[in-house]
Amino acid sequence: MCGLLKNKLCLGAAAALLAILAGIAGAVWEDSLPPPRLDRFLDTSPVVLARDGQMLRAFAASDGTWRLPVSAGDVDPAYINMLLAFEDRRFYKHHGVDGRALIRAALTSLLHGRIVSGGSTLTMQAARLLEPHPRGISGKLRDIVQAMRLERLYGKKTILAFYLTLAPQGGNIEGVRAGSLAWFGHEPKSLTPAESALLVAIPQSPERLRPDRADRDALLRARGKVLAATGAGENWQAGPVPLKRNDFPMLAPHLAERLHAGHPGRIVRTTIDADLERTVMRILSRHMQPLPSGLSAAILVADASSGEVLAHVGSPDYFDARKSGMVDMTAAVRSPGSALKPFIYGLAAERMLVHPDTLIRDSARDFGGYAPGNFDDGFHGSVTMRQALQNSYNIPAVMVLERLGPLAFDAALRDAGVELVFDRARKGPLLPLALGGVGSRLADMATLYTALARGGGAIALRTMPDDPMTTRPFLGAEAAHVITGILRGTARPENVAADALPLLAYKTGTSYGYRDAWAFGFTPRHVMAVWLGYPEGKPCSGCTGFGLAAPLLMDIARELPPSPADASPVAFAPTILSAPAAELPPSLRRFNSDPLDAPLSQAGDPLELVFPANGSVLAYAPGMAVPLQARGGVPPYVFLVDDVPQVPASSRSAPAWLPGGGGFATIRLIDSEGKSASAEVFLGDAESAPAQ
Repeated sequence: MCGLLKNKLCLGAAAALLAILAGIAGAVWEDSLPPPRLDRFLDTSPVVLARDGQMLRAFAASDGTWRLPVSAGDVDPAYINMLLAFEDRRFYKHHGVDGRALIRAALTSLLHGRIVSGGSTLTMQAARLLEPHPRGISGKLRDIVQAMRLERLYGKKTILAFYLTLAPQGGNIEGVRAGSLAWFGHEPKSLTPAESALLVAIPQSPERLRPDRADRDALLRARGKVLAATGAGENWQAGPVPLKRNDFPMLAPHLAERLHAGHPGRIVRTTIDADLERTVMRILSRHMQPLPSGLSAAILVADASSGEVLAHVGSPDYFDARKSGMVDMTAAVRSPGSALKPFIYGLAAERMLVHPDTLIRDSARDFGGYAPGNFDDGFHGSVTMRQALQNSYNIPAVMVLERLGPLAFDAALRDAGVELVFDRARKGPLLPLALGGVGSRLADMATLYTALARGGGAIALRTMPDDPMTTRPFLGAEAAHVITGILRGTARPENVAADALPLLAYKTGTSYGYRDAWAFGFTPRHVMAVWLGYPEGKPCSGCTGFGLAAPLLMDIARELPPSPADASPVAFAPTILSAPAAELPPSLRRFNSDPLDAPLSQAGDPLELVFPANGSVLAYAPGMAVPLQARGGVPPYVFLVDDVPQVPASSRSAPAWLPGGGGFATIRLIDSEGKSASAEVFLGDAESAPAQ
């Protein structure tokens, strides 16, 4: 018998005979066996990917198996070479069945009195993995027939992908990719020889050799056998072997879960930057360490120009039940505190109701039964709008919202794609919304702040590359520029130098009862949103936006690519909104909450239309309001624009004109004695105004 083994001619003849027998078996079974089914190969674990293809999260296949899609190009070439050298050296030469290998296996088994090797090619193994069945002579013949069919139907590359995807790696782990992630904690693109050898060895006896249950010596022997047989070198023989199973990646798990549920495809691609996601999670973990165990957090980072979400953190730890970790707090309805104030001032500035240098009286006031106080329980007298916003004083914000109108403010936000949450069936928006007396979501608030970063237009956040880019007008470019400049001057937390992050503008918010701590920041390139609080809504003593959320925001901002020093989202032609305080008309020098109770001049003075002056060229933008200011004569006044009376929105509203378009307009002022004054103005810009 030994002579037969050494005689190549005899071996070749036997192989030829076996090939003839295999051909006869194939002919007999050809009509009775259907082609190999690909159900198991196609039933891979759904995966959600980052923008660069890194895995964010995977989900088990329909049969509960972790079976990740993989091809030869996804695997370290050294592993492929080792697999072929150990399992099927003639893979690229045979047509599914290697007669020499079968004869060698049969004779070797006869010599040893037991089965030493089965002589199966990778193609035969792939056939069995596609359609598992009991081992035995009939099973082997079935594998031979189906292997030859696979070779006729598919190329070597696809057959190799069958094996790489389905090879058992212990327990409910199948395929080299799932095995590499489970046992080594990384993708199979870069495997050491020792790792490759173990992944080649485990399929020989997957339950006996699964690393989390196998004896260490058994693993070493199995791995050593592969290393020795393939000539991988002795340096890897004594290396450590894994003894536990690693968790699969869990980046942006809440977003991945939502997208997986909404998109049943096997592969879902997102806009997430996996490296930034890890960085944000690392920063958050550091900030959460000294905080109460039940406190949760949520973070969003988005690209300001495209709206693409780059980092999405729904909770600090998805599996931490104490923090209700599986609840996505980026979508939870919470009170935004003072975070809406920039948009109240921005819309009011666009309507020429306030200017950064407008003086506003911060003192005790009763707004029809609503008497808010300030966060510091004090009042600060006359402050500029700039100071009121930077210090987040409450009374001025409510005064400006009263003049602007809560209904108009709510409508502007809805036009921008953001809907505040309150009982619309019972009541409309009210003044308390200025201080967080409504509900909103972190994602919606981030959308509003994109308008400031982009120079006025809000963009809907996008989490998938194919999501449409949806932009909506919200603020005028000049108003957005003014508010951004104010927020860049807001005092920084103690651990952040005043000149650090010069292009970062930010606003904090703290809801009533210290239930929510917010911080929103933006640069010309990025928008960041941070929330901390208890998911169940209980108070958190001392948890404020400035003390808790702002330092976290600053640390995240440091990790983002810097914006160019001269970055400017949108160019605009400066108007009075950008003028210095000395050039402001009286209506913008001091915010008068009761304009009809405080005339600007004494009776008997000549009647004068102060603003706009005759011959003025006013910048025009849809939705822009032009303030109407008079003095002298005998109040009350009546304003007409092209003979149409301009009626104030309420008895507390300052006179204003809302143009319907650009061009010339004639404004007439009439006092109670019938005296009049007039002015002709042009709405547009100086270049488009016709010569006088």
